[in-house]
Amino acid sequence: MLVPGGMYDEAFLHNAASATADGTSLETVDSVNGAYAVVTFQVTGTWTGTINFEATVNGSDWVALEVESVGNSATLSTSTAANGIFRAVVLGLLKVRARLTWTAGTSVTVRAIAVA
Repeated sequence: MLVPGGMYDEAFLHNAASATADGTSLETVDSVNGAYAVVTFQVTGTWTGTINFEATVNGSDWVALEVESVGNSATLSTSTAANGIFRAVVLGLLKVRARLTWTAGTSVTVRAIAVA
């Protein structure tokens, strides 16, 4: 079973992306150890566009995932158009992703870390 602070998984959902894309998803359930509780996303780069945070239970139907901005936890949203760190509770979800709608810029990177 996952121990709080003891297990984590990480992935680059977009790595220097410069085009509209769904990106890589991060599984929030480990079939051996259990489930992760929280995912933190970090968005960096020089870009213009929108990142939509999404989740799925069945692996194919994606819905908006509400995230809080780290440093301003009173602000909840399902997307961002700026760099920052965002956190979401993911208990009961199978996967998360950060779908990118690209407009302009050099590139954007979205890294995600799931923790117990």
